[in-house]
Amino acid sequence: MDLFILDKLILSFLNSISSERLFTLSLLCMGITTVLCNNNSSRKVRK
Repeated sequence: MDLFILDKLILSFLNSISSERLFTLSLLCMGITTVLCNNNSSRKVRK
């Protein structure tokens, strides 16, 4: 349920910004998630 609401919020947010900004934001989000995933995997390896 929370994910569904989050999706609605994200969709409305994406609709309100331009496509150029959307492209930059998506690249930023991809970079952030990649960094977070790398941090999580390295932490698991240390333990």
